Amino acid sequence: MNDFLTERFQHVVIGGGCAGLQVASMLGDSLSGKSERVLVLEKSREFPQRTWCFWTRDQHEYDHLVSKRWKRLRFIGPTRDQEFDLKDWEYQYIAGEDFFSDMRRKVQDHPNVEIRYEQIEGVEEFHDFVRLKTKAGTYQSEMLFNSLPDRMAKQEARHFLWQHFKGWFVKMDAPVFDEGSITLMDFRRSYHDEGTNFFYVLPFSPTEALIEFTVFSKEVLTDEAYDKAIRAYISDRYPGTGFEVEGNEKGRIPMTDYRFSFVDGKQMLNIGGRAGMVKPTTGYAFKRIMADIQQLRSHKLRRRYIPPSRFRFYDKLLLRILDREPHRFPEIMERLFVNQPIQRILRFLDESTYVWEEAKIFSRLPIRLFLKSLKDELLGA
Repeated sequence: MNDFLTERFQHVVIGGGCAGLQVASMLGDSLSGKSERVLVLEKSREFPQRTWCFWTRDQHEYDHLVSKRWKRLRFIGPTRDQEFDLKDWEYQYIAGEDFFSDMRRKVQDHPNVEIRYEQIEGVEEFHDFVRLKTKAGTYQSEMLFNSLPDRMAKQEARHFLWQHFKGWFVKMDAPVFDEGSITLMDFRRSYHDEGTNFFYVLPFSPTEALIEFTVFSKEVLTDEAYDKAIRAYISDRYPGTGFEVEGNEKGRIPMTDYRFSFVDGKQMLNIGGRAGMVKPTTGYAFKRIMADIQQLRSHKLRRRYIPPSRFRFYDKLLLRILDREPHRFPEIMERLFVNQPIQRILRFLDESTYVWEEAKIFSRLPIRLFLKSLKDELLGA
């Protein structure tokens, strides 16, 4: 590599996804009126086929992108069907296309920030800079923000599963949905032999919804297997009703007890999933990424969002159960949802409950199963 061929930037962001674009926007804001340059390297111009959903009771900086809000939540377990009034909480939906188009436009409006669509071929860290190579060029940066998946997360984890899913955006021939209520989990029937699986339904109108099949297992399914399950679910729940598939989304999220790191070197900061911002047992990440970026902004890239360590311990126990005894997961979820106030459940899943609340939660769960998981974890069984 010859220096005269190397283009220099103060900051390079690898990945133009949820975390990468937020970091690029933050840097653009902080460098306004200065001469520093920021480069975002993203491999594809196409928007990923995905959405972001989360529960919240607070307004946030992406509130203008929320296209649907629900005030009721339904949980359907093996033996119980219960609906909850979320009261001062909302379950919110942000379409991926809306997020990416808005954020790319916002980032590109910063004169200091540039997005280039190139595939990373190599990264080298030196004493006081990082050098990156793509097919199109070579770049040098004082600080690198990396959102690429950490390949070691699967190799070095004690427990590793995929949360994988495919969803159909459907339009039914008749009004079959209650558009004011989401179905967070429907465990009435298993639609595949591997791992744990359930359905998730987001209604946008009486005739339109996202119906998603989610599986926790070591291997992902074929498209045909997902499609077969979704078609069977629609036949079971809305018999005799015709429908059209207007779009789909598909993805996979690592569920792991791997200890992600915030840094990979003196000049390399990890962000997003690479920094452990995906909650291992739920897959939710959007709010955690927002919190992390806010702390990076407030503390000049030094302090990071760190969940309380006891929640990592809870996740580890549940991951072991999901790995070794996946058939018990529907029972655990049913006992969680039907025995606690919904606001406490949501705060627990957001890792913001107090210890005394967590004691109440675990007292209603199959405690022997968790004690067995604890014993096996301590013994390394």
